Amino acid sequence: MNTESIIVAILSIVISSIISVLLSEQILSFAGSLMMKVGIKPKINLNGIWKATFTISKDDGEKSYTEIIRIKSGLGRVYGSIEPDERNYAELKDHMEAKPLRIKGELLDNRYLTGFWYHPIQTNRTQGTFQMILYPDTKEMRGLWMGYSVSGNIIEGGEWVWKKEG
Repeated sequence: MNTESIIVAILSIVISSIISVLLSEQILSFAGSLMMKVGIKPKINLNGIWKATFTISKDDGEKSYTEIIRIKSGLGRVYGSIEPDERNYAELKDHMEAKPLRIKGELLDNRYLTGFWYHPIQTNRTQGTFQMILYPDTKEMRGLWMGYSVSGNIIEGGEWVWKKEG
């Protein structure tokens, strides 16, 4: 190999590494879609409709909210959007037709779903984190959410329970 070939090989590796880092989420999403189309299935299938119930502590106790979320996943990446449904809590009903992004996360060890949640109503995209554990039957997840409360100027959190429908 001559010097020019070595330089080209090194530059190719460096450029492909940079592109991989910059586009990793897009690449994973595309590869996941492609793998699903050709029939390669992930070990755990979270895809489908989930009924998600979360709690928030209020001055007069805890209040529960229900959301219906459609999960799409591939290569360990998980995305969830609000699904129009009459069971969604009242304030969400004016926004649910837009199917806003609700969660983005990663399934680790086919058991732990960890990621970010996004407020489905607010236009300023309030967000926080969550971690769930998937039960062995893959029909239920339980965990905690945490995020910044603009109104209370504090970090708050609560329980989040997801049950797969159908």
